[in-house]
Amino acid sequence: MRKITLITLTLSIVACSKSSSTSPSPSPQYSIKVGDSWLFQRQRNNSTDTSKLVVRPETTINNIKFYPLLDTTQNSNLFYINASDSIIISIPYSFQNQVYYIISRLIRANVNVGDSWSDSTIISPNPQIKIIVKTKVDSVNVQENVPAGTFVVTKVKQDYIYFHQGVTPPDGIPFMSIVWSINRDVIFVRVKGSSYYPNPSSEDDKLIKYIKAQ
Repeated sequence: MRKITLITLTLSIVACSKSSSTSPSPSPQYSIKVGDSWLFQRQRNNSTDTSKLVVRPETTINNIKFYPLLDTTQNSNLFYINASDSIIISIPYSFQNQVYYIISRLIRANVNVGDSWSDSTIISPNPQIKIIVKTKVDSVNVQENVPAGTFVVTKVKQDYIYFHQGVTPPDGIPFMSIVWSINRDVIFVRVKGSSYYPNPSSEDDKLIKYIKAQ
């Protein structure tokens, strides 16, 4: 009986030792959950109104798990997000009556000013038609003033380029640019975009309120 007691005590000590030496997993740099929402002041060309984005239940696009961001004003998913230590987004793109999902890495962990990368989505293999997203870090740890307050952000610019083999120039044709102001806690502080084709337009969304789901 004494041997069993000693063995049990020894195993308990070893188990406690292993437990105490295991460090908790670090929290992801960016976190998102169903029900999170952003209220924006939206300026389009010469008009100003508000828009609200709400995180919806998870879905899968091209084997990647995304949370849809529902624009409650338009009642449609504006884009999709996968957030951890980096952020991957997917934007629906309509081409010849079919919807494609343009996937790109919006931000990586520990970026520096001038960091850049590109992603491409093939629409058609032959002749090759694709959307190229060129991403560049414009600034890091700068202040952004919006109706919700002042936030320290990283500013990232994305250029969306349409390439059609034998039709467009070799470098493609830019059709949209977006500048994202990203904060670790609230993620989207400001989103400023311009479309060049087919109809030129601009939009500037500034955060009014961010609500984290409980």
